[in-house]
Amino acid sequence: MSDEESNHEIREIVTQNGTIEVTDSAPLSNLTDFLKRLSAVSISFTLRYSREDSVMVCVDVPGERWEIEFFINGDVEVERFTSDGVIQGRDALDDLFSRFSD
Repeated sequence: MSDEESNHEIREIVTQNGTIEVTDSAPLSNLTDFLKRLSAVSISFTLRYSREDSVMVCVDVPGERWEIEFFINGDVEVERFTSDGVIQGRDALDDLFSRFSD
């Protein structure tokens, strides 16, 4: 049986928090195809599981950060954060905390 055929047999993903039902293996194939594509061009990534209906792929490349979420219903959301190229010094640390601390 080829890898492609075995991918289509997957019907559920079991996690530490329970079972997420997957009615079609296409969403998982979308994720694994994307991971293979990143690996093929040597782009590092991390996976994040913070929503019960998706897996996020976090990618840091020069000047950008990407957050790509693959949902169990097949949807894909891409958010790209782009640097303005300005490098700040130590003084910027206080600004970060003042803007994002309670």
